[in-house]
Amino acid sequence: MGAETLTSYLEGWGVGPDQVSRKSWHGLTFQNPHSCRHCEMIKVVLTVKEYIPEYCSACHKILAFTTNSDGVRACSLCGTLWVTQGTEQSFSGTANYRLAEAVEAALSGCAFYHWVVGCLASRLMGKDKGFKLTPAAAEKLSQWYRFDFFGVGFQPQTSGSRTIECLFTQDELGNEADSELMESHRKDIGLGKGPGLNRIGSLDAWTTSGTGNVSQQIEARPYHKHVGSDVSFNFARDCFRTCLDTHPWCRSDQISILDQERTTAAILPEEQLKITDVPTRLIDTQHDGSNLISLVETASDSVLLAHVSRSGFMALSYCWGGDQPVKLTQATHTSLSKGFSISKLPQTLQDTVSVAREMGLRYVWIDCLCIYQDSDSDKANEISRMASYYGRATLTLCAASARKCVDGFLRDREDSPFAAGPFKLQCQGSANSHHDSIEGNIYLVKEYDAPLEPICTRAWTLQEALLSRRILIFGLRQLYWSCVNSYAGVGGEFTDLTDRRIPPSVNIITNINTIGTLIYLPVDTQWKSIVEDYTLRQLDWGSDKLLAVSAVAKHMVDVSRHRGGDALYIAGLLVDLLEPTMWLSQLLWYPADPSTTARPREPGYRAPSWSWASIDGQIILEAWNRRRGDTREAYYATVESYEADLAFEGAPFGALKGAHIILSANMLPFCHLEDAMQSSYACVWKWNKGDPSPWRDENSGQDASELVLVPDCSQDRDAIEDALRGENNTNTRHFLVAFQTRGGSGVRGIIVGRCDDLNDPSSYRRKGCFHLRGPHREEIRHVFSRAEKRTIRIV
Repeated sequence: MGAETLTSYLEGWGVGPDQVSRKSWHGLTFQNPHSCRHCEMIKVVLTVKEYIPEYCSACHKILAFTTNSDGVRACSLCGTLWVTQGTEQSFSGTANYRLAEAVEAALSGCAFYHWVVGCLASRLMGKDKGFKLTPAAAEKLSQWYRFDFFGVGFQPQTSGSRTIECLFTQDELGNEADSELMESHRKDIGLGKGPGLNRIGSLDAWTTSGTGNVSQQIEARPYHKHVGSDVSFNFARDCFRTCLDTHPWCRSDQISILDQERTTAAILPEEQLKITDVPTRLIDTQHDGSNLISLVETASDSVLLAHVSRSGFMALSYCWGGDQPVKLTQATHTSLSKGFSISKLPQTLQDTVSVAREMGLRYVWIDCLCIYQDSDSDKANEISRMASYYGRATLTLCAASARKCVDGFLRDREDSPFAAGPFKLQCQGSANSHHDSIEGNIYLVKEYDAPLEPICTRAWTLQEALLSRRILIFGLRQLYWSCVNSYAGVGGEFTDLTDRRIPPSVNIITNINTIGTLIYLPVDTQWKSIVEDYTLRQLDWGSDKLLAVSAVAKHMVDVSRHRGGDALYIAGLLVDLLEPTMWLSQLLWYPADPSTTARPREPGYRAPSWSWASIDGQIILEAWNRRRGDTREAYYATVESYEADLAFEGAPFGALKGAHIILSANMLPFCHLEDAMQSSYACVWKWNKGDPSPWRDENSGQDASELVLVPDCSQDRDAIEDALRGENNTNTRHFLVAFQTRGGSGVRGIIVGRCDDLNDPSSYRRKGCFHLRGPHREEIRHVFSRAEKRTIRIV
């Protein structure tokens, strides 16, 4: 192949192989992988040896081991667990083809080399530079460089597949003149001398059954799309039984008291519920083999209570997707209690009954059938017990793939397409000190990002997963198992039940996790993670904003108190009263996406203005600063008192009718804002993130400080704009309320405005938050140290 033809071919890609010419591997599956005479010439070598880590990837220190009573090693510095037995697996190999030969193979129909050459073209034509490959350089590339493969050894339990890097490697060939020529072109085309600089793409190695003993070294398998098959249910029952028999961590009476070595003082000797944890109502799925099920009341039946306490129950987590065709009301109670046909249920609930019977669990808790949907008091009482229902359920069924209750989740899945592959290659090598031979086929694939499960878009379902001990997940690709201790899938990267590491490095499905994966974090950091995930999700009714997270809020208060804190939960804020400054960090939330400030507040009351629950869109919580004695820290505000008016007595974590805080703080009115700041230095106004306000001074120097204003919603933005312009005397009714300086990053605080509609000059509403920052640190601090101290009521 001539250099000009080669150059033209590479230029024809334009972008990488994930965007162009996917037809080369379109329709490939593990049953029909790509393999051709070019692929058969490639030999990938796998070497397996004992793995003993020397470096802790969690704390980035040289690893010093401690060993617990179970023989499990842990980092003595951060507590990260490392299994004593492990293997390191490394791949190597040469494709034998140089660039021109690889292009010829691609043109002849080899999908693997089509992907390889596409990756190289993408690398050469990086987005930040033009394609400068000259014919002379192309000729040298085709003569001097070859394609190699290298797989980095992985730590145990971090990936069930093994990643193989494709390298474009320079041979030590050619004369001095050639070297000078290649050196000049290398800079133009963005290639380095070392192979590590020339990694052009990566693929994961999977195997299938019957592919030789290489499958003993690589765990990843094709997804099993038949989620209702015997194979899937045998997998589920095996995981369930293993967990019941061998995971004391999953039998803990309270997850909050677990430590990183998976020990707890309150492990239940056997799987048995406390009587107080048995739900008020359950669905009995067994009627002597008939097609009937029925609603049962537990409170009035001591025999039933004792039976459920011993046998357990299953809880369902699913998307309603609209009103339920069958639900518990005052009118339907009698008919549901007498027994009714499964066929009357929507498909998701029918599938739930089938799974319960397959798993050997007779009783199921389903919210629409076990909570009176026409009784606010019953809803409030049952929702207040959801932490117990999901936390003590023997098993939670997560119908992750169903968008609506009518969809069901036991249907066969579609074949999961790959961004590249599968490419079938030969693998050989050796394992352990005895040099046992390894041989067989591996399948190289590049997956698309995991699809977002429909259930992960719904707000109510977050706490249902977090509070569960064991979750059977019917996902978009296949069936998965996740418990506090371990995780696995019927296929995919992890097909063996794999113990979690602390801190976790892998989640079997993003955003479907037990709360045990967060226990290594401080309580406020756990709450930050929960709120930021929760506020990404959707609610049909804004009035449920606090209700739908109330169960996990109660759990976090229990966690805090167990750890010696004095937790207060009010209107979505979690504060440790032993650390009063935590109030300020909890009040400094802000919208993650500035575009969400275009949304108006919903009509009706659901939370006070100082609570993130009062607006829609994802919220970012400010992390509380744990540093002590930092001379750059200063606090200008104190929460003097607080009060909440509960919508339902006995439900302190649920809905509110009203709430306020009394705040003492340094406050700067907008009417004094410009004089206070520009008297010392130039100030550049900014609006949200990178969005210039109408008052931005484009001529200010680079050393100008910035006042960043972040309104909470569209009405608040309008009010702040009016106040900054001084329209209608609003600049006398709006204030910057300084909270704190954080290190050298300036002053942070909130924006408030008087509640003119309440005719109460001492009451204010939050309008947003601000950050005054820049190089003039002392001047920034003085702006608010000279501001007037006031005590105000914020509603």
